[in-house]
Amino acid sequence: MSVSTKSSVTEIVSLPLIPGSDPKDPTSAAGKVLLDTWSTVSAQEGFVRLLWGTQVEDPTIVQGYIDHIQLTSAHLDWESLDKHATFQKSPEYQPFLTHLGSILSSEPNLLHYTFDQGSKPDVALNAPVVEYASAYLEPSASIEEFNQIARNLEKVFTEHAKGFHGATWGHSHEKREYQGGKVKVGLLLLGWDSVDAHLNFREHEEFKKALGPLRDFVKGLEAYHVSMNPL
Repeated sequence: MSVSTKSSVTEIVSLPLIPGSDPKDPTSAAGKVLLDTWSTVSAQEGFVRLLWGTQVEDPTIVQGYIDHIQLTSAHLDWESLDKHATFQKSPEYQPFLTHLGSILSSEPNLLHYTFDQGSKPDVALNAPVVEYASAYLEPSASIEEFNQIARNLEKVFTEHAKGFHGATWGHSHEKREYQGGKVKVGLLLLGWDSVDAHLNFREHEEFKKALGPLRDFVKGLEAYHVSMNPL
């Protein structure tokens, strides 16, 4: 018999805005559409919280972090995305996309993640700056091995990195195009005092040693920084 339990899924979305947009100004075109977008998302069944900000390296990209609580079957893990799928099938979804699309320069990038229950998402997300580090996983990669590498990284960063707050990590449900193929993504969210705190630690010998196992484990890495704001 299938037993239903509560679990969570996190939606990470990147929204590339039309150049010149000012998403932080609520009176601007982009600001108004984003407020409408967040309002619609937060009204959906299963919504828990939303944080958003713009990427430090490219302020025309808005980053959204959305938590949902789902009723999920212990034998049908894919049902953890059921609430979001229901919204996508609703009559309001297409007008929602059209309205949001009016401020975008290209298609949004959206993936759903399950984060490791032993990690500390609030510590990372409440930091002044959050580093989003995407690890593109080999097809044969073990999620548990990725989780262990992430735990080791957090331990080393906590012991040696000045300005480091904490980390959370997880893996994507969907696959993403990368280097001509489709791969799952391991995501690390690392909280810092500032971008400089992260960049300074990258020169530290302990950082280089700790990152070695991750670089050997994945097809590639990408990282950027965001200052997250609650809705």
